[in-house]
Amino acid sequence: MFKDKDNYYWIIYLIAAPVIIYYYFLKYKTTAIYGDDLSVLNIHFQVKGFIATNNAYAAMGKFRPITVFCSNFLIEHLPKNLNAYYIVNISIQTLNTFIFAYILNIFTKSFLISCFFSFTVGLSRFALFDITQLYIGGILEGFAMTFCLLSLLFVLKAVKNTNEHIDTFNEDNAHRYISLIWSILFANLSMYTHERYIVILPFILMIILFFPGINKLKPTQRVYTGILAFISIPINIAIKKLIYGQPFLVGTGGSNISFSPATTANFFTEAIYTIFQVNKGPDYLVGFPVSFFSPPYRVLVIFFAWSIVLLFILYVINAFRNFYNKTADSNINFPVFLFLSGFLVMLLVPAHYPTLPLSKDFASTRRNQ
Repeated sequence: MFKDKDNYYWIIYLIAAPVIIYYYFLKYKTTAIYGDDLSVLNIHFQVKGFIATNNAYAAMGKFRPITVFCSNFLIEHLPKNLNAYYIVNISIQTLNTFIFAYILNIFTKSFLISCFFSFTVGLSRFALFDITQLYIGGILEGFAMTFCLLSLLFVLKAVKNTNEHIDTFNEDNAHRYISLIWSILFANLSMYTHERYIVILPFILMIILFFPGINKLKPTQRVYTGILAFISIPINIAIKKLIYGQPFLVGTGGSNISFSPATTANFFTEAIYTIFQVNKGPDYLVGFPVSFFSPPYRVLVIFFAWSIVLLFILYVINAFRNFYNKTADSNINFPVFLFLSGFLVMLLVPAHYPTLPLSKDFASTRRNQ
């Protein structure tokens, strides 16, 4: 996977990344349990055991058994040790950064670009939420993202032969087939950690049905993986409906989800800004808008954002050039790029539902914490 001459650089990165993430978010470290975390603690101490806690969450319209299991484990073993929760959430965020760097290196085969881009995950606004919220941050959002990234990684392993030791056609088929199985497994784990990641399974099904490289699989292998990806969604819906009496589309506080093109476009734009490290949106969601920081920090953010944009443009130009010139791997890399672009849109396009926004005092409280 990595070139020998890059191994030392990767070791330095693996040591430096958690240190950078730790100190970057240290000034935002949570000093009191508040908000949704209080609700998690309240449920835990009101009911005992995994099943009872899971039923309590289901009664509020959320079926997240993996989140319930992990939060119960942490509360039992860490109680109210805020320093320990900070380390746990930093560790989860660091793991996500490592996985993302590994994914990027599959395509770029560049240490510098992979590490640089990986911090769009490691130091993002989403990461701020994951780290400052004790239970619904790292354990809910963080682990859900971990499983999502692992699912994406194994999809890429299925469509791109990343194992240099595979020589025969049958070995290649077995590698792709096993990678798809792992991808579906991690997609399910992500969905049962946070229901939003149900979107991964249709993406995997599209890969199985339409991606050029997957047609090398045996028909039975494509059928088995296709059925497994497809039935995962109705199984989830059936559990919610038949066991817990939940509707499939339910939002925060049990509100019904509706779709608004204008609101969706607005949220999508804000999500794109977030990818490039620019916090844009209402205070109760953003928490720390870019205008809040000092001029030197804003200059740094703008420089970082435009560096990412420039590198992305260069990569797209190179992908198109390689595709039209029929260079090695271009017939796989270009479709992968298109599919991943579609997947990004699927992740970022939000549903809109009516909820009561938090007061603006909440944002100022978080800033002054």
